[in-house]
Amino acid sequence: MNTNLVSVTAISLALLLDNAPARKETPLAHPPGVSQASDVRHLKRTSQSGISYPLRAVIWDSAAFRELWRRSTSSQYDTASVPPVDFDRFMIVVAAMGLRPMLDGDIRIESVDRTGAVVRVRVTMNVLQDGCTLGAVAGYPLDVVQVPRSKAYDVIAFVEEYRPERCKR
Repeated sequence: MNTNLVSVTAISLALLLDNAPARKETPLAHPPGVSQASDVRHLKRTSQSGISYPLRAVIWDSAAFRELWRRSTSSQYDTASVPPVDFDRFMIVVAAMGLRPMLDGDIRIESVDRTGAVVRVRVTMNVLQDGCTLGAVAGYPLDVVQVPRSKAYDVIAFVEEYRPERCKR
């Protein structure tokens, strides 16, 4: 029997920054409440990132994106340069699982959609059960996606689904 654990983490961005300069608005490219897989562009999905702790983040500028990219490639042979992102039109969404001691899981940002002022990032985590592994080396699963930029004062909610999987022996 598979059980799903859904946790919701909401991050309210810029609600307290009344004096901050207004950000240029570009709503998500689809109607509210309708998820479009084509809106999500995966820039990096790996089981061997350099991010050793669980992380959910939204990145709004190139300096923060360069730092994330540097960290995500720090423990591997990946020499890919930082992809260009037009932060006037797009934002970056990140989901990292943290340390997986025996390569027994992966993470994926499935969709990003908006209903009213809430942007929902749907994340799935697949984890092998019963001591199964994909390898005898530690892994650091990570997914980095580019999506159309939302308003800076929207609430970003990460909705997570945990999917345990049985061994296929």
